[in-house]
Amino acid sequence: MSFVTQSHIRIYKDSPESEFAKISYELLPDSRDDAKRGLYVLVRTESPNAFDPDERDPFEKKYELLRGIKSLTFSYYKWDQDKFKIQKNWDNERDEFKNIYPDVIEMKLNMEGEERVFFEGTFKFKPEFPFYGIPARI
Repeated sequence: MSFVTQSHIRIYKDSPESEFAKISYELLPDSRDDAKRGLYVLVRTESPNAFDPDERDPFEKKYELLRGIKSLTFSYYKWDQDKFKIQKNWDNERDEFKNIYPDVIEMKLNMEGEERVFFEGTFKFKPEFPFYGIPARI
């Protein structure tokens, strides 16, 4: 999942950055998975160089957020007339989703931590788009 946000704080006025930041979250194979159980780590990547498509971004920083993930799935809810329509994929580059955003994003997480600690959870998020229409019903 990746997006651009206007939440970056500039520290030096002459630095080549702005208030915008490119943020992405991805699952990568967990290098500490000694038992080779097929576990992943959730990594957040951020860069104040939000609009430059350069592959070698010197400002990019990666943060490992959560280890031991067995599965991570997303569902996207869009209010349609009198009910929510559920999508398993949401790509703003596709014509059917151009300039349209989900009203609710559901994330299901299943993890297996150290010392046989297991966790399953479902989380729902409501994205906020201050310049886009009327807030959705939940």
